[in-house]
Formats: sequence, C-alpha cells, structure tokens
Amino acid sequence: MQVHVVREQRGVQPVVGAVILVAIVILLSVTVLYIANSYDTEQRAPQVATEERFYSEFDLATGNATPYISFRHEGGETIYRENVRARLTVDGQTYNDLRLNGSTSGPVTATEALTYDLSNANLCARSADSFTVRLVHDPSQKLLATRQVEIRNQIEVDVSNNSVTADVPYTATVRVVGMAASAKRGSNRIGPDTLNGRIVVRRPSEKEKLTPWPDGDTGDAIAGPFEDNINRPIRSPPLRYTTGRLSPDTNVTLEMRSGKPKAWDYSGDPSDTRTGNIYGKPDASSGQSDDRFWVDSGNPSEGNLILLQDGESVPTYGLAAGHQRSLRDILGSQLDADGTLNLDDNDVVALYELTDPGAQPENAPDPDGGGNPDYNDAVAIIEIDPVPGSATSEPGVLYC
Repeated sequence: MQVHVVREQRGVQPVVGAVILVAIVILLSVTVLYIANSYDTEQRAPQVATEERFYSEFDLATGNATPYISFRHEGGETIYRENVRARLTVDGQTYNDLRLNGSTSGPVTATEALTYDLSNANLCARSADSFTVRLVHDPSQKLLATRQVEIRNQIEVDVSNNSVTADVPYTATVRVVGMAASAKRGSNRIGPDTLNGRIVVRRPSEKEKLTPWPDGDTGDAIAGPFEDNINRPIRSPPLRYTTGRLSPDTNVTLEMRSGKPKAWDYSGDPSDTRTGNIYGKPDASSGQSDDRFWVDSGNPSEGNLILLQDGESVPTYGLAAGHQRSLRDILGSQLDADGTLNLDDNDVVALYELTDPGAQPENAPDPDGGGNPDYNDAVAIIEIDPVPGSATSEPGVLYC
C-alpha cells in the first residue's frame, strides 16, 4: 500500500501578504502625496495682507478721468499676477475683464501693488450708489481682498477768497441770471448801466480771462465800456458759459464791471413786457459819464461780491430804486420765503454790487429800505459738475 503525504504550502502566504501590504502602502502614499500636492498647487491660496485704494487719474489734455483700484501687498506670501483676477460687481453685474496695469505675469512681493483699470464697467452710466471689487486667487477661487466704493454725485465745493473750486476734476457753468443796474429817466423810461463780465480761471501757473458775452468771442479783451455789454434788459438772461474740464487745483470766478452812459437811445421798440417800462440802449457815440470799477475777485476782502451756497441767507431784499428787480424777482424759486437759498448741492450764487465801491454786506438796507449796496446789480449762478469717473484718494469715493 502506497501512502501519499500532503504538505501545506504555508510559506507562500506570508510572502504574498507582504507584497500586497507593500503595494497598499505604496498606493496610499502616492494617493496622499497626490492629494497633498493637488491641494498645495490648486486649492491653497497664498496668505497675504493687502491695502486697498481707489483713486482716479485726470488727463488734462483730454479732460478724462480714469478710475483705478490698487491692491498693495503689505506682507505675507508671494502673489503671482497670472494667478489672480479682479472682479467688479455693480448693479448685480460682474466684470471679470478688468485690465491689469503693467506686467500680467510674475511675482508680486511686499510693497508692490496690483492696479486695475475700471473703465470697462462704465460706472457713471448706472444708478447704483456703490460697487465692489474683489481680488480672487484663480486656482483656488479663494478671496484675497475686497473693497467697496461709494458712488456720489455731490462733491465738495469750496467757496473762499471770492472764488469757487472743487475737490475733484470738474466743469463750471456760469450763468448770469439777472441784472438790475439802471436808473430811472422820467416816468417810465429806464437807462441801463453798461455791464461787462469776464470769467476768470486761475490755475497754479496761469490765469485765463474769458469774455464769452454777448459776441461769443471767449478770447477777446474788453477794450472799452460798450464792448461786450451784457446789460440788455430787453434781452432776457440767462447768459451761459461752460468751461472746459478743470483740475482740482483750479478755481473759477466771475468778475464784473459797470459804467453809466452819458445818453440812452429810446428809438425802436425797447419795451420790457415784464415791467411795462421803456428801456433805452446805451448811446455808444456819447461815451460814458462814469466808468466805475471792476469787482476784483482776486481780492479775498472784496466786499462788492457775495458768494452763497444752499441754505445760506441773502443779505437783503432792499432796492436802490423802486423800478429795479429784487433778488427775489431774479432768483425766483431758488430763494425761499424766509430769504434762504434753495440751490442744487453743487451750485453757488454770486451777488454783485456795482454802484457803491468799497461796499460791505452789513451796510445793505433792510427789506423795506432803499439805497446801496443792494447786491442786485448782477446775479450769477456758478454750477460745478464733477468729471465722470473722478475721485478723491481719501476716502476713495467715485463721483459721477
């Protein structure tokens, strides 16, 4: 009888198990390394501190203001330009195509900045009162920084030294809305003074004088008392002129001059249907009996000019003579019943006394009185409008 002995192959299993275990360990290692590497390269955003600044740059040659936002690297890890994007959201719409100034690739280290042009969003064509810009790390879609910017249409208008300026680039529209410099010549005949007006634009390096009325030549000089006479009562104001776009370091004012003609011409039909009076026209051939003075807006102590803003009180309703138009007549709805001005936020009223040299507002007659100074000889409104897209760097507000 033959006996078969069966032997178990027990030595093989530990070897196979060890191989499988090593394979599992290697697989797990590779997986962990892959996940870690993927997280580090695709998911992890750099840790960085930033300082955000909104501002605009004004091009005097073109008159345009370009808004920018800047993210300054204040510390932390390096940012790579190609890995970040600025996203602007306004009125529920998002813009991802903001142009990055300078190089679009490479590192941004401490003290360097990423600056984006916001022109594409056309921010001033909207009714929104704010917009938001976010700096996003593209690979991880993580937020690195954000800045919300307020949108305003009211600017800071400064009235000082008899001139007007603004804290942002602006245009100024000067309107002469009424004139009452005249004398009565008989029962119903009025002899108007001759009035000249010139707009003065003062920049740090130069002073420009413009005489746009009534001939429209802004560059001519006022050579004589009858050239560019604007006091034509049968021709209703307002007389209007808008400057070009001006930088914030530029101020604007309106200077005025008056004079008494020796004679008036009442031929033709110079009737003023508003008052029933017959207005003469200065007779240029007879000359002037009194060529008075320029109201010098360059003199901070000039008392013949009063500049007032919304909510301020006019000095008086008194008139030098009963036939003249009062400030209430001239300003209409822009003067409230209590004598305070009701103006747009960026407007300034200019009141002129052109008869009494050395006038002071405290000497104006009371509402029921007469005489000079009455500050109704010429009345103008200076309207200040910001250049769309302009801004002040502090606190970083967009003006439209």
